[in-house]
Amino acid sequence: MNEESKKPWGDKIAVAMIHGAGGQDETCVDVLKAAIKKEFSNLVKGVDVDSCLKFKPVHWAYIMQVPEDELRRKMKKFDFPWKWLREFVVSYAADAFAYQPSSKDRTVYDKIHAEVARSLHSLALDAGENAPLCVIGHSLGTVITSNYFYDISQNLTSPNVQKHMGVNSLEQGKTFVLFYTMGCPIALWGVRFNNFGKPIIVPVKGAAVFYPPVKGGWMNLYERHDVFSFPLQPLNDEYNAIVRDCSVRIGNCICHLFPTCHMHYWSSRGGAACIAEGLARIWCTINNKTFIPSKRRCSCFCDKKCY
Repeated sequence: MNEESKKPWGDKIAVAMIHGAGGQDETCVDVLKAAIKKEFSNLVKGVDVDSCLKFKPVHWAYIMQVPEDELRRKMKKFDFPWKWLREFVVSYAADAFAYQPSSKDRTVYDKIHAEVARSLHSLALDAGENAPLCVIGHSLGTVITSNYFYDISQNLTSPNVQKHMGVNSLEQGKTFVLFYTMGCPIALWGVRFNNFGKPIIVPVKGAAVFYPPVKGGWMNLYERHDVFSFPLQPLNDEYNAIVRDCSVRIGNCICHLFPTCHMHYWSSRGGAACIAEGLARIWCTINNKTFIPSKRRCSCFCDKKCY
C-alpha cells in the first residue's frame, strides 16, 4: 500500500453532476461546471482548480431514448393538438413514470442506478478512492441521488447495480459529504410515504469519523416561481434538521418569473457561487489551508452561509 492510499482522505474532491428528466446530453452541465471552477479559483488563490476538483456528469438520458422514440413513432399517425406540449410530456413525464420501480419490474430503475455506479467508479479512479464526494442533482436527478444512497444505506441495492460498484469508500457511499439539489421535486415523491418519508443523511453516518474536520451537508436550491421545485425543510422534523433550503433566482429578470425557469439551474451564477463556496471550504479543510469566505453577500439571494 502506497503512502497516498494510507491517507484518511485524498486531497481532491469528487463532484458528480446528475441531470434531470428530458433528452439531455453530457454537455448540459458544462456552464455550471465552468462557473463553479471560476468561483472556486476566486476563493482559493494560487491553485490549479482541475487538480482540486474532479467532475463527472452522470448521463442517464440515453437509457430512455429508445422507448420514448418508439412511443413517438407509434403516436405519429395521430393528429394531436398541442404537439409541443405532448412532446414535453413524452420527454419529461415519461422519464419520471418509467423510473419508478414496481414489485415485479425495476428494469429502468436499475439501469439508471447502474449508470450512477459506473460514474462514481470513474470518479474514484480520477479523484481517489477516499475522496470526499459532492453530488449536484437537478430535478429528477435529485430523486435518483436520494434513492441511490438510500438503497446503499439500507442494503437494498440490486445485484444488477452492485456489479458496477467497487468496494472502495467513495463507491460505497461512505465519503458522501455534500449534496446540492436544484429544482428538487422530492416533496412530490414524499406524498407516497407516511409523513413524507425520511431524508438521506448528509454527510453520511460515519463520515464524522472518516473525515473528522469536514462539515458538509445538504443544501436545497429552489426558485419560488419554479412549479417543480419545493423547499424540503417544512416536510417534517427530519428534513428540517438535515436540509437547508435556499431560495435562488434562476434566469434573468424576466424568465425567472415563469415555470420554465426550471430548465435554467445549470446556468445559475448564484447557484455556482453557493456550490463553489461549499467545495472551497471542504477542500481547504482537507488540505490544511485557511478558508476565507467571500465578503460579498451570497449571490444565491439568501441570507444563509453556503457551507
